[in-house]
Amino acid sequence: MNDLIIALYKEKDSLRLLEKYSKEYKYRPIIYNKGGLKIKSKIFKNIDLQNIGLHTHSYLYHIVHNYENLSEVTIFLLGSAFRDIKKAKKAHWILRNGNDCQGFMAQHIWLSDEIEYEFELPYYDVFDYSKRWIRKNSKRIRTEMIRADTKPLGKWIEKHTNQILKDKRFYRSSKCIFAANKSIIQARPLSYWKNLLSLVDDQSQDVRNLEVVHFFERAWLSIFLPNPSIEKLQYDINTYG
Repeated sequence: MNDLIIALYKEKDSLRLLEKYSKEYKYRPIIYNKGGLKIKSKIFKNIDLQNIGLHTHSYLYHIVHNYENLSEVTIFLLGSAFRDIKKAKKAHWILRNGNDCQGFMAQHIWLSDEIEYEFELPYYDVFDYSKRWIRKNSKRIRTEMIRADTKPLGKWIEKHTNQILKDKRFYRSSKCIFAANKSIIQARPLSYWKNLLSLVDDQSQDVRNLEVVHFFERAWLSIFLPNPSIEKLQYDINTYG
């Protein structure tokens, strides 16, 4: 049975669908719970974590703490996956197809433009989390970001994945919804994953303004597959070509 990793922050409305898909496709759902939500359904394994590092921390925490006992395929999913039309489309697709992952799987995979190599995010309009409900049109607050250790994005990828990006381009997926086969995770030593976790493992405060989280969002495929080959990339070719 393959693990379904859910980075949850109070998204109670997602639990019904996650329970449905877990039963239908025979996943073992593990919730990394950062909002203190009470989980009533016994189908979920619930792990409470401090609210740090957003979903990036949850994903890497699972890999580091289960490195020797990973399921054949691990599916990584946001608790908010069904709140946005584009996210929901990718979530439904990965849940239907995740068990067949042989390498890295996401519904949409593409080769970046050179300009993305230069990506930086010194400021970002962060949602006003003092409000109970966060919607797409909710108020955002102009926020100065805590800068990544290396900038721009391309140099950060090269430093932390030990690769040279040919022509300053790299493969990307989006929405932080994907699956990875155990073989590609364990192709990298545990120390590699621990180093990545250390970049978002600041226990001192509830930090949402980390530039590095936005780097991870764009670099997940490079992190898992430093030298991607076509047979290791699985996506919805009928939709995206």
